[in-house]
Amino acid sequence: RALEREMAAGKGQYASSLGALMGCGAHTDAFLSFSKSRYETLFPSAGVTPKELLENLTRELASDKTLSQACGV
Repeated sequence: RALEREMAAGKGQYASSLGALMGCGAHTDAFLSFSKSRYETLFPSAGVTPKELLENLTRELASDKTLSQACGV
């Protein structure tokens, strides 16, 4: 659950790497801030699976005008 903790904090190697994999590598700081601000939506329960996280993250990125363009979602 290191990734979850890092996304909640808006910093960390795992969260930064996820941002890069999502296409946001050039906008890491914005992605980390976004993940922190949307934490409760990305992780609505304690048992969120990796698949659910990716679905939630893709949906939330697509709804954010700036990051959807920056990350190509």
